[in-house]
Order: sequence, then structure tokens, then C-alpha cells
Amino acid sequence: MDKRIVFDLPPAGSECHRIVVKVDPADIFYLTTLAETYEGLAIPRSVDQAQGIVEFLTAPDFLDDTRRMIEGLGKEIPIRILRA
Repeated sequence: MDKRIVFDLPPAGSECHRIVVKVDPADIFYLTTLAETYEGLAIPRSVDQAQGIVEFLTAPDFLDDTRRMIEGLGKEIPIRILRA
């Protein structure tokens, strides 16, 4: 069985950016809960809970702020950015 994860690109003309990260599956709840406190910045979504894959959907105007938020959270828990 193929265990690769495929990340589809947003549709052409989409105003949504996706940042995909990998964390320890035990940290998903912590990561998404903290990210949700930055109201309106990005929408966190678990893509694959077993592998610890989380994506953040954000508007172009908030892309840099979302990246800084992820970097800041990376000081608390190990985060590997798979797609920025």
C-alpha cells in the first residue's frame, strides 16, 4: 500500500495559501488549539492525524504572519515545514 501523502494545489486564482507541517501526532491538538487563538490569521486542519500532518489555510495578507506564528510555535514543539 502506498503511504505517500499528496498535496493538491489550490485552484488557479485561489486566494488561499496552504502551509503544511508535520508534528508529533500527540501535539496536533495543542498546535491547532493554539493556532485557533490567533483568530482570523489561519485555519488549522488535520490532514493525517496518524502521521501528524497539519495544514494551515491563510489569506495572502496573513501569509507572513502565519509563518511567524508557526515559527514561534516551533520553539515550543518540534515542527517540520513540509510545504510553505
